[in-house]
This record gives sequence, structure tokens and C-alpha cells, in this order.
Amino acid sequence: MNIIEVRNVTKVYNKKNPFVALKNVSLNVKKGEFLTIVGPSGSGKTTLLNIIGGIDADYDGMNKIKGINYHELSDKELASKRREDVSFIFQSFHLMPSLTVEENICLSAKIKKYKVNRFELNDVLSQFGLMEKRKSFIDELSRGQQQRVAIARSLLSRTDIILADEPTGNLDSKNAQLVFDILKSLTREKQKTVIFITHNMELAKQSDRIVQIRDGVLYET
Repeated sequence: MNIIEVRNVTKVYNKKNPFVALKNVSLNVKKGEFLTIVGPSGSGKTTLLNIIGGIDADYDGMNKIKGINYHELSDKELASKRREDVSFIFQSFHLMPSLTVEENICLSAKIKKYKVNRFELNDVLSQFGLMEKRKSFIDELSRGQQQRVAIARSLLSRTDIILADEPTGNLDSKNAQLVFDILKSLTREKQKTVIFITHNMELAKQSDRIVQIRDGVLYET
């Protein structure tokens, strides 16, 4: 079953001096699939991710998530569906330095008004190797640990889709592999759907499928 269906999406920046970031892009992603998007900087990878995740609503074409065409929703409906369906993981983590590890992990669930019980939190902390760091603040963690906190936060938000925009870009090879393995395990064990952007072809080759974007055009590889 396709959980994501993108059809003929075109994105143009600056209508006066137009730059076409995406050109008639179509893409299907199945539930529980780990899809990697590769391509040079400025090719349109992040733009596509933002459209799929409902951050960018200014485009032509169809973006259907779990059977709902996001492009037909009002701003209020889109914000609600985005919170329900999609979690983002960024290269820069977006963690709150004033909160502890466990408070950061529970933050998205709290915003979305999900109640996280102690058993569920302990399970996630253990799975991500963060149990001993649960009361630590973010500046007391390594970059690899911080990225694990960001992934754990997206997991507790209970969304079916995780969009990861170069989450390993600032990590060494060991931590990059660890983060990739954690995300990959979510597709196997919890049927999460992951779209992963990377420049690291060694990681990309371990995904279920790779697509490439060059100059706004998507190619299956």
C-alpha cells in the first residue's frame, strides 16, 4: 500500500526571476519502506521533503499522504494533518537546551497531546542507549547522542512517516551508521515509513530503495 503518493509536482521559486526547483516529480512510497534520496546540493531534495511533509504548500501537483491530498487542505487542516502524520529529523537536531533528555524526547508528544507513560518512555530510552543520560541536558551529550534524542522524539510522536533531512551529515562514520541502523529498525519493527536524505552512498546502498534528484528531476536508481 502506498502511504505517500506524489504526482506531477512542480515547485518554482521567485516568480519574477523563476527558478524551477522541482520539475514534474512523481513518487510512490510504500508503508514500512525505507527510501533514500540522493543528489547534489541544490538539486531539490529538501524542497521535495518539505512538500511531502506539508511544510511547503506553494507548488503545483498532488501530494497525497495516507489517502489525503495535502494540496487541497486549508492551512489549519494541513497543520493538523502534518502533526498527525509526519515527523521531521533535521541535521541540526532542533533540541531544547533548557530541557533534559527525557523532556526533549517527550516534547513532540506533549505538543500533539499524546500521553507518554513511563513504560513507553523507558523502552525508548533503552532502545536508543540513553537510559543513563535521561536527566542530562543537551549540552552534556555528544552529537551522536543528540541525534538519537531527536530520533527518539520523532518515534514518541507516534507518526507513521519520518522525514530525515541529512540527519547524519554532521556525524562521524560510526555514529552515522548507528543513526541509520536505528531508523532502519523502525521500518522493520514498527512499520514506520522513512524518507532519508544523504550524500553518503555507503548508507544509501543499505536502504530499501534509492531515488536521485538532479536539477529538480527525479530518477529511479
